[in-house]
Amino acid sequence: MPSTEHRNRILIIDSDRSSAAVLERYLADVYDVSVSPLDHDPLAGSDPPEAELVILDIDMQDRDGLELLSGMRNRFPNILVIIITASADVNLAVQAMKLGAYEYLTKPVNTELVGTAVKKALSVFELKSEVDQLRDRIRRNEVFSSIIGGSEGIGRVLDEVTKVMTKDVNVLLLGESGTGKELVARAIHSGSRRRQGPFVVVNCAAITTELADSLLFGHKKGSFTGAFSDHDGFFAQAHGGTIFLDEIGDMDMDVQAKVLRVIEDKRVRKVGDSKEIIVDFRIVSATNRDFKDIIARNEFRSDLYYRLEEYPVKIPPLRERRDDIPLLAHHFLDEFCKFYEIPEMHFGEEAMRELHRYEWPGNIRELKNVIQRAAVLSAGEQIDSLNITESRNTVPAASKTVSTPAEDIQTLEELEREAVERAYRAAGGNPERACLLLGISRATLYRKLKRYNIR
Repeated sequence: MPSTEHRNRILIIDSDRSSAAVLERYLADVYDVSVSPLDHDPLAGSDPPEAELVILDIDMQDRDGLELLSGMRNRFPNILVIIITASADVNLAVQAMKLGAYEYLTKPVNTELVGTAVKKALSVFELKSEVDQLRDRIRRNEVFSSIIGGSEGIGRVLDEVTKVMTKDVNVLLLGESGTGKELVARAIHSGSRRRQGPFVVVNCAAITTELADSLLFGHKKGSFTGAFSDHDGFFAQAHGGTIFLDEIGDMDMDVQAKVLRVIEDKRVRKVGDSKEIIVDFRIVSATNRDFKDIIARNEFRSDLYYRLEEYPVKIPPLRERRDDIPLLAHHFLDEFCKFYEIPEMHFGEEAMRELHRYEWPGNIRELKNVIQRAAVLSAGEQIDSLNITESRNTVPAASKTVSTPAEDIQTLEELEREAVERAYRAAGGNPERACLLLGISRATLYRKLKRYNIR
């Protein structure tokens, strides 16, 4: 028999020890062969047998061989099975092939026929593995198409996400504001078995205790003033899909208790309704806060944290993945040129040096804003300088020195409230535009709106 560099693994399950020994001796020169003990159940436990191919004698003394074949194919469909039997019953052969056997051989064992069947089966196995790997790569490219970057840091994130996205566990995304946590959450949903279901985004910083029941669980028409129609809450909207709890660390303690109850019971009751409904969802949550700190200060429930953090993923800040800055910058520049219908633009050497030197405390969101301003304000096809530090820190100078009475000086809190209110009004109540004007994240905007009671 020909030798191979890679030794495939074969498991022999045969109650006839002498027949098993003959096959083992014949195949052991080329393959890693093991014989299953008589008292071992290959279907016991959740892990598949450590083999690419199983040679199974269906004439078992103490169990139905066809039942074992069916169970093996159902639970471990990637493993190929060659059947051997002392029976020449054609109906038995047809039944075995229908149950997923690759080949059907009769005893007495012809070792050359077995060797040929094994070689063909393993060729099919390797071809199928290559096809599966190619399909996985194509699927991964589709799922992560919106995540730009080739750095080691983002590569680790994608590897982590790939491992967990097909498993129905709750994922907690940890990272600074502006690092792209929502994009990662959407990728997890797109790569999951729930991808045909809804993806519901919930900004936890914007949910007050008073509105929590209605927003999270829904309400019936007429259940309170202003309830003009039935409304499904966020959890019901996410039924069969994924609910993304953004900025979960900013959620009020009273609201946390309600969320914990839904996670544990998988049931919700609308405001004004007498019956509960079953909801099926997966949770992906995100925060830029340190959970150890907020749990220690009794600002977050530890029992809720442990339910959310079944699989944590850390998203690195932009300053730790500087190799991705040129890719992101060019991507955003092309995007804005198309959006504003302006000629194609590119960065000059000095502009690229600025992008690399800057620390990006606002991460990808800040980079996007800087590129947007540069695209709109640039007079030519090349962006020579971005003036990043100046654009963030410049304060308009007064035309002349004026003496201001102490009682007319506004506090920082008053100035902030006025700035937030003016930006929100100027944006027409549009949160995205207000965030762009203020240079802050959506979660920060909602916190400040709530703090200053701006409606």
